[in-house]
Amino acid sequence: METTIIKQFGSGQITIPKKWRRDAKTTFYHARKRGESIILSPLDEKDDYGVEYYENKEGFGLRFPKGIPTGEFIKKWKRAEAILSKNNGKMA
Repeated sequence: METTIIKQFGSGQITIPKKWRRDAKTTFYHARKRGESIILSPLDEKDDYGVEYYENKEGFGLRFPKGIPTGEFIKKWKRAEAILSKNNGKMA
């Protein structure tokens, strides 16, 4: 595991080390707080179904502008449920 110290700027922003950003191959990250820790995980900007992450004043979510076959959606939903139940309601 690689670790580093990151400084927060006056605006509240932080910079992820360049090598880590390059390795992640994305510009979107899922952020979650666990106790005193902040955990960032790379989020695919688009997959084969064109899934897009969005944020607006009402909240955030995923959009499927190209659509997704029902069977594929159900498979992904069941996989997410299995991960959540195995990890006490947490994706990681």
